[in-house]
Amino acid sequence: MPNSFDCCSQLDFDNSESHWYSFLLYILFAVPMYTLSSGRILFGAFELDLSTGELRSIEAPDSINKVILREQVFQVLRMLLEREGKIVTREEIKGRLWPNDTVVGFDHSINATINTLRRTLRDSAADPRYIETLARRGYR
Repeated sequence: MPNSFDCCSQLDFDNSESHWYSFLLYILFAVPMYTLSSGRILFGAFELDLSTGELRSIEAPDSINKVILREQVFQVLRMLLEREGKIVTREEIKGRLWPNDTVVGFDHSINATINTLRRTLRDSAADPRYIETLARRGYR
């Protein structure tokens, strides 16, 4: 019997009992981000509330697991999550964060925003879990 899930064709659905279990495992481990109906996004060890800009670690104890992100940091994180692994260019970040008539050192400001976001996510440029730098292109 042919597999009805083209995206899961590499999985072995050898019987109907394992079919749904295998599909569930595929969804849980192949999709890195989950959007909840409550306006929150789960990714890795974090949950982002899109309405408040609050980032919560789902691994830390309750008393130390929440931080409200600065607006620029929140907007960059939101862009990266909306793209789910696709490139977000520095020009796109610039356009989202600053109106056309804003005078600011864009390169320095974008670098500082990305560095703040990496620190908040306990991520590193050398060994990225969440934010990968693509030289002269942007981030994903």
